[in-house]
Amino acid sequence: MTQAIASADTSRNSLLMVAAGGILSGVLTPLLPTLVDHILGLPGQFRISLIAVPFAVLVFVLVRRFGVNPWWAAGLAAIVTMIAFVCAVNAAIFIDAQAAGASKLMRFLLAGLTGGMVGTAVMALGIGLLPAGPREAA
Repeated sequence: MTQAIASADTSRNSLLMVAAGGILSGVLTPLLPTLVDHILGLPGQFRISLIAVPFAVLVFVLVRRFGVNPWWAAGLAAIVTMIAFVCAVNAAIFIDAQAAGASKLMRFLLAGLTGGMVGTAVMALGIGLLPAGPREAA
């Protein structure tokens, strides 16, 4: 009985750590564009991918911590995260430009939904290609 209680606390602590990492990456990501703009000579797509670094680091840590995958799988998951971020931002920009005649609220809504769906689809495809192994629930 004691082991069951201890394992529930460990799972809850792991979930809180994941939530804290998500909040930290969510706070850092909007702060990076001003820092990245000071770096001269980088192409636009690479700049967008640099903004995704906090979220990619979170994905790297989660894949390493909760999966039994090789180290390179975690690195690949982080790269896929950055690619998905760039694709999502580009899709949102495209949809925002296509809905130029609509109200500002509608453009933001359509762009956000499209970016979210594209990012989710790219992440699902990319992470689905990683080697499968036993996993611990977060």
